[in-house]
Amino acid sequence: VAMTLAEFLALDDMSRLRTVARAVCVAGREESWFKVLLFQLGHFYVEIYYDKYGHFISQVSGFDDTERLEPYLQKIEIDGLVAT
Repeated sequence: VAMTLAEFLALDDMSRLRTVARAVCVAGREESWFKVLLFQLGHFYVEIYYDKYGHFISQVSGFDDTERLEPYLQKIEIDGLVAT
């Protein structure tokens, strides 16, 4: 059963984590003292902010606007994918 972004956002934090645990991580990045993991769940994305020093998850947020994908897209190497 597909979940909408609104349904995901209505969940409590533990339910969000259980839902994301069934998804595949598609990207990751470092941001100051956080490791940020990106997951795709159907038609929306979820970011998990993990505090590298405190060793805890500080935030689980969902979004569907592609502008928030920009930090991940900057890391993708496309030179080998483009025919010259």
